[in-house]
Amino acid sequence: MDAKEFVRGVRKVVMEGALDDVLEELSQPSVITPASREEDLRAWYASLQAPDREMLAFALEEAVDAAVFGLLAVIDGVRSVEDPEVTGKLELWYEHSSGRRLLSGKLHELLYSMEGPEHCERSGIQAIDHDLAQWEVWRQDDNGNQFYVSGGHTRDEALRVCAELEAHGHKQMYWAVPASPNRA
Repeated sequence: MDAKEFVRGVRKVVMEGALDDVLEELSQPSVITPASREEDLRAWYASLQAPDREMLAFALEEAVDAAVFGLLAVIDGVRSVEDPEVTGKLELWYEHSSGRRLLSGKLHELLYSMEGPEHCERSGIQAIDHDLAQWEVWRQDDNGNQFYVSGGHTRDEALRVCAELEAHGHKQMYWAVPASPNRA
């Protein structure tokens, strides 16, 4: 598993799963005797018209997306959960019989590239205008080391370069990100 596969899995299992679970809980009577607050919530949801239920589902989806994006930003070190004077480093590794691979470092950017710039804006990370930005291509080897490959691309060019490099069948992961200010 590489970072891209991890983020795809998080989207499916965690994000979509959480949304599906909450909406199912709201629309189905509980098998367990629910607390009065949960009963009130189900009754309120049942009273909503279809367009209002769709808007609620959209709002819940946005909340789930923002929460997962924020967690990935913490794992990547873009956001901190500790005192700014005392900082450590979080790393997320995937271990398998074939070896060990570092996943953290670009997780929030991978989710960002799948989801869009609104997640960065809500999370306090500067959003990038995809049409105007210069983009870089990066790769991660089997040991988790990350390397700059090339830059000065449009977003579409950078994604094409990633696809071309991945088509060679290497186990390495490639991704595109907005260029860092000192390289752009």
